[in-house]
Amino acid sequence: MFLPRKLSLTELLLALALILSMMAYIFKSKGGKIQEIVNKKVNAGNIRSATLIDLCYGIILFI
Repeated sequence: MFLPRKLSLTELLLALALILSMMAYIFKSKGGKIQEIVNKKVNAGNIRSATLIDLCYGIILFI
């Protein structure tokens, strides 16, 4: 998500609310389809190891 460099308080709060609500949905659905794919590929039944795998994928994508 790209935001302008100068935001009003209303725009900032709206963007934060949108991002936090999307994250809440992902946490509620326990990762959703992305987590299903990771579990199939890595056979990670433990949520801690799956979180580490997701973190590694995120770092790779960021780089």
